[in-house]
Amino acid sequence: RETDAQGDASAQSDAQPFDLMLHGGDIVYGHSGGGGQATHQTMHDWFFSIYANSLRTRPVFPSIGNHDSDSTNGHGRPYRDMFVLPTHGGSGSFADHAERYYSFDYGPLHVVVLDTEMAFQDTARRAAQVAWLEADLAATSQPWKIALFHRPPFNSGTRHGSDLAVRAAFSPIFEEYGVQAVITAHEHSYERSLPWRITTDPGGSPVTYIVSGGGGAPLYAAGSAEWTAVSASRHHFTRGTATDCTLFLEAVGTDGNPFDSVTLDRCTTTPDTQPPAVTITAPSTGATVQGNVTVTASASDNVGVSRAELVVNGTTVAVDTAAPHSFLWSSPSVANGTNQLAVRAVDLAGNSSVSGTVQVNVQNPVPGAGDIVVYAADAAVIRGGGTIAHWAQSCN
Repeated sequence: RETDAQGDASAQSDAQPFDLMLHGGDIVYGHSGGGGQATHQTMHDWFFSIYANSLRTRPVFPSIGNHDSDSTNGHGRPYRDMFVLPTHGGSGSFADHAERYYSFDYGPLHVVVLDTEMAFQDTARRAAQVAWLEADLAATSQPWKIALFHRPPFNSGTRHGSDLAVRAAFSPIFEEYGVQAVITAHEHSYERSLPWRITTDPGGSPVTYIVSGGGGAPLYAAGSAEWTAVSASRHHFTRGTATDCTLFLEAVGTDGNPFDSVTLDRCTTTPDTQPPAVTITAPSTGATVQGNVTVTASASDNVGVSRAELVVNGTTVAVDTAAPHSFLWSSPSVANGTNQLAVRAVDLAGNSSVSGTVQVNVQNPVPGAGDIVVYAADAAVIRGGGTIAHWAQSCN
């Protein structure tokens, strides 16, 4: 086995009753220290041999990771040689996308497996994959839609963090087409998000993001962000059970004990109707300001705040998607004298509320004859910021 932790995790997962396995990528590495590119030999030694008992009777559906898909190993030649996968991705402009991304149905699940490597890093290839993803999700009527891929769009871990390009490309599509859960790896830790969304369309659906990257390689420190429900630096695997109405997900440590779980219910979920609370913390009402002004606000919600907007004299001028919420406002964009500041907070369900108004006295110097006064341009500031399935991300 690659590591003792992988052996422990595989022994625990082998003991589970399950129908199929999913893998979040980086099936194996080039050496046991968690580095180097996968080879045919390490695939054999550290995946197929380790999971032989389960693989004899159950299918595995993997996604390709960065250590699996590298130019030094033929852009994933060992991965593509040793797995036989659906060839959906190769039917478009790029024949070599075959087996890199695909989808399948099992029971009430529609699982879409994506590639964040070769078929994503190049923008033309990315566009082809995104077009395929939209068409695939639009065509399914399965109750549960799950996405599986390697690089996490939401991750507070200390090694890799969130992949913002992946977030920008995939998350709006997940929200539009009702993907309920996303499973990734890459970061060697565990993290589950609150049901989270980034789009402002009230019709968009929040998504639960799970980073399951503790399958055996050396661990990274866990972090926490505004979207984080639970995070832990632990070796583990993730298992799940789905019915038409419920999707149960559970993280299990190498000791066999669960340390996190969540149940998603698509049939009886009560809509979130409670708006967030929001207060401007600076500047204070009556303050005199000039030039570029930092406006800060505190926002909270029973589920989660998706964004805060700075409103000046009734017009939204800036958006911040990450707590603590802060805006840089160019006060020369308004006339000197009394001006009204407010902050609107929006939660994950689209409920919104507006803070109390703060009146500030803008007093910017008036240029005299022959003087030239230059201020920063006024621009929005955006920061980012039966048993159906068993899921196991073994190595990262």
